[in-house]
This record gives sequence, C-alpha cells and structure tokens, in this order.
Amino acid sequence: MAGVGFVSGSPEPLFQFCRRHLAFVLALNTTERALRFKLKNYQIPPASLISCQTGFWVRMMALMFGRRALGTVFDFRHARMTQVVFALIGIFLFAIFTPETFSADGVPSTLHKPNKQTKGEPADAALDARMSLYLQKSLMIPDPSRIQLGPINKTAIGGLYFRDLRVANEQGGSIKASILTDAGEDRILLVQGPVQAFDLSKDSSEKIGSLNPAPDAKMTMHLQKSLKIADPSHIQLGPIKETELKGLYFRDLEVTHDSGDPLRASIFTNADEDQVFLIQGPVEALDVTKDPWQKVDLTTIHLEDRPVMGSSKTAQVTIVEFADFECPFCARAFGILETIIRTRHPDKVRLIYKNYTLQSHPWSTRAALSAQCARLQNPEAFWEFARGFYNRQDSISTDNIDDQINETATGLKLDLSTLKACMSGEAAKARILEDQRDGDALGVTTTPTLFINGVQLIGMPEEEAFDWMVRQQIVASKEKEILLR
Repeated sequence: MAGVGFVSGSPEPLFQFCRRHLAFVLALNTTERALRFKLKNYQIPPASLISCQTGFWVRMMALMFGRRALGTVFDFRHARMTQVVFALIGIFLFAIFTPETFSADGVPSTLHKPNKQTKGEPADAALDARMSLYLQKSLMIPDPSRIQLGPINKTAIGGLYFRDLRVANEQGGSIKASILTDAGEDRILLVQGPVQAFDLSKDSSEKIGSLNPAPDAKMTMHLQKSLKIADPSHIQLGPIKETELKGLYFRDLEVTHDSGDPLRASIFTNADEDQVFLIQGPVEALDVTKDPWQKVDLTTIHLEDRPVMGSSKTAQVTIVEFADFECPFCARAFGILETIIRTRHPDKVRLIYKNYTLQSHPWSTRAALSAQCARLQNPEAFWEFARGFYNRQDSISTDNIDDQINETATGLKLDLSTLKACMSGEAAKARILEDQRDGDALGVTTTPTLFINGVQLIGMPEEEAFDWMVRQQIVASKEKEILLR
C-alpha cells in the first residue's frame, strides 16, 4: 500500500505514517481541547467554538503541507525531532491566532471575560415587576424606569432578606433607600436612612457580672460600645413588638445626652436579640400583596351641596379635598388642582372642597365661613375667595382678615350685609363643623388630604406625578364603564 512521503519524498505505508506522526496529532488535539476549555470559561457562544474547531483542522492541514515542504528543503534525518518541532510550531500558531474569535454576529472580537457574580441572589422577574409597580404607585413615580432594585441578599436573621433601592429624580440625582423583606417579597419594610448591622453573638465582653446576662443588658452594652456612649443610663430601649415579617421584631431606641434633642432610632432584631439592625430614619411597613391605591368608602360623608370645581355631569374622576385656607401646602395644591381640572383634563375631573381648619391656624375658620357664605350668593365666588386667601397668606392676619374678606366681596359685587349675616349665623358654622367631623371619620389629620376616586393621598406630590395618578384613574374609570355595558 502506497503512502505519502514527508521526508525526501519517499513513499511510506499508512500505519507507519500514523505512528510516526502520532505525537504531532496528539499535541495539536491537546491544544484544541485546552483552547475549547478556555473559550468555555470565557463564555464564548457555541458558534464561536465551532469556528475555532474548524480553524483547528484547517491549520493542521496547513501545518502538514508546510512540514512536507520544510522536510524536502532541510531533509531532516531524525523524524522524531521533526515531529516535535512541528508540534511546537502548531502550538505556537494557536497561541498567536486564538486571542481572537468570532462573536455572535460574525465579527471578530476579543474574548469576553465572565460576568462578575454579585453577592446577591438572582431576583425573580415576576416579583420584581410586582415590587416595582407597588413602589411606583406608593411613591408616586410616573416613570417606572426610575426605580432600580438591587440584588437580593440574605441577612443574618433567618428568612429575612435585604436589597437596595434607588429612585432617580428629574434633576439627575437619586434617592437611596433599603428594603427588608421576606422570601416571597410579600411584605417589606421600606427604610429611608442608614442601616447598621450588629452581631451581638460575637461580643466577647457580653458577660457583665452574670453567666447569662439579660438580652436588654447585653444589647445596652453593645450599643454603648458601638455608639460610644459613656453613661449607659442614656440608652433607653422600648418594648419588643412583632413586625409583619415572620421572625423579625422591632423596638424603639432613644439616646439622650446633656445638650440638644435625643437621638431616636429603630432596632430590628430576631427572637434571641443577637442579630440587630440599627436604623436611623423613617421605616414604613408595606404589604406588597395589596394594591397601594386602596379605595376608601366616601358614601358615609357629606358631599352634596359643597363647593365644586369642574363638571359634575361628565367627570370620570372625583377629587375630594380636605383643606385649610391658611395652610401653605394647600395653597400649592390649589394651583396644581386648577391646572389639572381647568386645563389638562377639562370635563373629566371635578373637585369637591371640604373645610378642615386646623387649630394652629388662627384666621382659617373665619376665612372658611366667608367663602362658604359667598358661595351661597354665587357658586364661583367661593373659588375667588379661595384664590385670594391662598395668594395672600403671608400678608393676612387675624387683624386684617375682615379687610381681605370685604375687599374680595366688593370686587365680586356681593351683598356685604347678607355675607356678614351669614357668617354670624349658625348654618355656616354647622356646615364647616360637619366637614370637620367627616374628615375625622376618614382619619384625616393634616392638610391637604385628598381622595382621588376614593384613593387617599396625603399631601400634594409634584404636578406630573399627580397628573399621572389622575390619568390612571381616568383609564380605570373607562375600563369600568366598558365592563358595565
């Protein structure tokens, strides 16, 4: 059987060819296997591995023909040495050509290193979507892309997890917070402030005159050392309370000192109180399984014969506002409400105004009486009175409130004697007191408090956020109408 000659062109049987070149083939095959392993570690797609394998066999053939040419020229007499040399040449060529491979789109690119693994566990996409929607509605964020949830991390307390929350604002900055949650992310604690974790089980100096010190004494000593408080009597721990998260407990912490206000913080711990989270900032407990826009039943309060802005016949959204004419936040809310109702969504939104005068505002009750009595002469006069009070809050006092009332009434051509008689009567006072009681029944404690189609909103957010909420209610109202047809 004739073979192929590689040295001096002499023929050679096939089995001798295989034996003589076994080292050469094995060397190149080993190189290919090493290269494939290296490429897998660098997360190269399968298409790139196939291209490298194809390139290997092409290069091997080239080396074989090249060896024949070199063997003819140099006439090597030691075949084994020739095999070793060409094996080394093959390895060298692979070292030169393998730093690059083909990417998924067929364009040569440098090898990609593996992605850095985060410390947290991969988040469930469905849970993240639910959490983002809940936070979007709770925090009044029109654009959900501004909400960034960090990876889920286990804590030292069994069944409790931790993740970062970052909310971007329109100015290019961001607000940072933390989330403590259970495994199913059904209930969360939203923490707006620094969080410090302490492991009291590793405190070598926890023994203070007893082999089994009480948990309070143990925690007091640890806090004394951590917060550098000379006198332990300045540390006051509140009673232990259960939280919505299983296995997590809560207690207040107050640290007094000789000058200034005391430091107040929150402590979250396990049952043994050997793992502690010290939080200096607001903590809000939230149930992600429930819609944050839960509706309040408004059928029990008085909404008839009240000041109304907007169309009552065509409105798809009704806003009930409890407000105070002396409240600066109500003044800001009034401007946004007028824009939303009169400009952005005419005929789709209406506002029902209810007085909720605060005891800390001395002239607000008299202002409410005058606006109520002006409405009886001319419904639109109420809003002119409201606008005047809000615009001139800084200059109005108990001494000149009547001057402001008379000036506005005269400008509107109202009957002053009728207005004053109404303000002195019991009917107007009873109406304002009725509004106050309605607010108390709904749990109103501050102004402005609004109910948008029954959804409670305390305070007025930015105009775009409030408009987004109103638009969501308009859509929901339309969908409800379709279902009722």
